[in-house]
Amino acid sequence: MLRDEWRLFWLAVVYFTRLPAPRALALGEVPPERAIRYFPLAGALAALPAAALLVVAAQCWSPWIAAALALAALAWLTGALHEDGLADTFDGLGGGRDAASRLEIMRDSRLGSFGALALVLTLLLKAAALAQLLGQGALWAAALWWAVQGISRALAAALMLALPYARAGQTGKVTAVARSLRRSDGGCALAAGALFWLLLAALAWPWRALVALAVLALLYAVWRRVLRARLGGYTGDALGAAQQVAELALLLVLAAGA
Repeated sequence: MLRDEWRLFWLAVVYFTRLPAPRALALGEVPPERAIRYFPLAGALAALPAAALLVVAAQCWSPWIAAALALAALAWLTGALHEDGLADTFDGLGGGRDAASRLEIMRDSRLGSFGALALVLTLLLKAAALAQLLGQGALWAAALWWAVQGISRALAAALMLALPYARAGQTGKVTAVARSLRRSDGGCALAAGALFWLLLAALAWPWRALVALAVLALLYAVWRRVLRARLGGYTGDALGAAQQVAELALLLVLAAGA
């Protein structure tokens, strides 16, 4: 039913962002594992205010300042969920001897050198790419960045479909989704990602859209292999890291020669 889909969408928003759901919705009546189908759309909703800020800030300050403010706004709106996953994942992959030790490092709330380096470099490169895109027009850059948010989250959903969950038996947001993940729900997330890619293809030069698609396919293959070999599957942190790396890679492709 349409009402159930509406509640599933807002459940995904509550799961993956700081945005509140309308009070009238009874979100406890819908199964949490189905929220993944709206993961890309929830991320895109959170990215709308940040994209708007990018446009406004570009009229007042330099492209670098505008990009930094927009990235900070998006991190706040999502609770820095994916940035935290990026740091934890690189700490685990860089410091662990085996899958068990890597997963244990990823549970540690302290920030290590590998995680700090990955986080700083990713944010700097994303800001630089956004600043370069702003040189071609603020609205255009904001629309591309917004499309990238949906595409990068679809990549994370694809990894969930391809890999087992590495923390089976434990509790957490992703555990609830992973426990009874339906391929149809994952397929909906991928379909949403495809729509965002079509938007990107309409906005960017055709060759850049094709390169972006090839880069996504490569990232999917690399992350699937790395996560299977190093962690035995995916975790919520690993999905966040995949989203961040995909966002950065797509922005670099789009900014090339801009």
